[in-house]
Amino acid sequence: MMKTMSSVISAIAGALIGVTAAHADPVTLRVGYAFPARDGLFRQPIIERFMQQNPDIRIVTEANAADCPALLQQLLRAAVTGDLPDVVASLCYPDMPVLAERGLLVPLDRFLAADPLWAAAGVKPEALAATQWKGKTIALPESVSTSIIYYNIGVIRKVRPSLSNLDLSWDDIPVARRQHPHVDPCTCSDFL
Repeated sequence: MMKTMSSVISAIAGALIGVTAAHADPVTLRVGYAFPARDGLFRQPIIERFMQQNPDIRIVTEANAADCPALLQQLLRAAVTGDLPDVVASLCYPDMPVLAERGLLVPLDRFLAADPLWAAAGVKPEALAATQWKGKTIALPESVSTSIIYYNIGVIRKVRPSLSNLDLSWDDIPVARRQHPHVDPCTCSDFL
C-alpha cells in the first residue's frame, strides 16, 4: 500500500507539474491529515522517501486535526476561505460523501487507470467500494484493521470438549457462543 500511496501522489503531482511546468518553480504539495500523533509516524518516512525520489516536489504536511470530525470541519472551513490542501488523508469514510457533494474531492479513476502499479496493489473491490461515491473512486482505502478475538478457553472447552486447537472460523464463533447455555446474548454477544 505504501508503493500505491506514493504512486498515486506521483500521479497527482505529475498532473500538477504539467500545469506549473511553464513557471519552472518547484511544486509544493500541501497534505492535510488527521491523527498527527499516530499517523505522522508512518506518513513522514513515506513523504521523505517520495521527496528524495522526486526532488522537484516538496510536500508540506498540515497535520493539525486531532480526529476525523475535526478534519472534516477544517476542510469545510478551508473550502470557504479557498485554502484547501492539495491532498487529504485520514478522512473517515462517512465524511467522504459530504466533501464529494461539494466538489471538494477529485475522482481518482483516471489516475488509477493510468498507474501501472495499481492493479498489482491488490486492493479488493470491497475495500475500494468504501471510498466510492456515485460510481467514482474519490479516495483510496488506507486503513486495514486486524480483528482480535479473546477466547475464554474454559468456556470453549465446555462447548467443544474435543477441540484441540483454536481453529474456529468466523462463522464458528457465534455458533459456539449460542451453544453455551450461560452466555447472555444481550450482554455478551461479542465474547465467548
